[in-house]
Amino acid sequence: MERNKFNPQKVVIYAAVTIVALFMYVILHELGHCIAVWLQGGIVTEFSIIDWDSHMSYKGITGYNPLVDVMGAFFPITLLLLFVLSLGLKARVYMSKYL
Repeated sequence: MERNKFNPQKVVIYAAVTIVALFMYVILHELGHCIAVWLQGGIVTEFSIIDWDSHMSYKGITGYNPLVDVMGAFFPITLLLLFVLSLGLKARVYMSKYL
């Protein structure tokens, strides 16, 4: 049995996909914070994803707000789960034509 040979093109493709996925996660993470602020009537005053210190600032919500913190992680994970579930449903519908 022959082992897979090193393929530099695959390494470049995997690295590019990883970088894009991380960038998309950061965007969705910060967007999740913004959605939580908007849902509570606050105003987003700053949104930055350009540098390594991605962040957002808001006003109009007083005190500590755990929903704003939780939505940062919850929003991208929820979208990922919905995407995966939709792929499963599409595959199931596709396969049902042939069963």
